[in-house]
Amino acid sequence: MTAFRTAAVGASVLFVAMLVGMLWLALGNSRIYLEQQLGAHAQQTATLLGMMVADPLSAGDNVAVDTSAGVIYDRGYYTAVTISAAGGKVVSDRRLPTEVTGVPAWFTRLVRLDPPMGRSLVTRRWHELGRVTVVSHPQFAYLELWRNVVVIVLSLSTGHLALLLFLHRLLCRSNAGVQDAARIAENAAGISAA
Repeated sequence: MTAFRTAAVGASVLFVAMLVGMLWLALGNSRIYLEQQLGAHAQQTATLLGMMVADPLSAGDNVAVDTSAGVIYDRGYYTAVTISAAGGKVVSDRRLPTEVTGVPAWFTRLVRLDPPMGRSLVTRRWHELGRVTVVSHPQFAYLELWRNVVVIVLSLSTGHLALLLFLHRLLCRSNAGVQDAARIAENAAGISAA
């Protein structure tokens, strides 16, 4: 095996190890952060929606409660928005399938995001009127994770290619010098033998 091939194999093994390590760290940390953000997003929305529906829920106006839930839900940032009365009767329940677009399906299976549920009590004058639960949609979190993976792979691949080109150039020059030295040695041996 030539010196270039040996160096290329070594650099490639090192590249794969660095790529796997960086992806593991980046995805692990980003996934935790994004799940926390999804949870905070759901909690804030549940709290806001709980305040919005307090008056209609106390008046028994289920249409206004459902309309309020629809205003939040129809933006597409949530997989579930549920409002139930104090007795447990569901007044509004809107659900969206957790389909993620713009990201390969194998990636969503490999990197699981479990968005936490935001919960809030609906109260009026210290009386519990019901409960609100909200679950954020992970679409944008998956898109962000996928972008991170693409950037890491492209930047490390570019660096790896530059390293291979540098090694090739360096070792070709070194090989040419060795060949020149061998020719000089052969000429010198031929001269001294004569």
